[in-house]
Amino acid sequence: MGHAYEVSFAYQNALAGTYAWVTGYDKDGSGVETRRTRIPERRPMTVFTERVVAGCGEVWVGAGSLRPGQAGADFVLDDFSVIGLGVTAEARVRGSPGE
Repeated sequence: MGHAYEVSFAYQNALAGTYAWVTGYDKDGSGVETRRTRIPERRPMTVFTERVVAGCGEVWVGAGSLRPGQAGADFVLDDFSVIGLGVTAEARVRGSPGE
């Protein structure tokens, strides 16, 4: 069994192909990335929403740079929200190997 969550936030991103929303879990002291969703370029504030299922290890989420050396690649994040959706039959992080 797992527990589902809806993660959302408002954002601005001025450069296309620069950021991704990353989901993963900790296993034996190491982070295992299970999903990477590109965050599109948006100049007016836009809402990003993704469903995450926790159920295998300590689950984490975050914004990651696809171009860490890129100068001037600002990313503005506001109104971060996590809403518990309850128990689900899914037993692992959505997007993990084997799905």
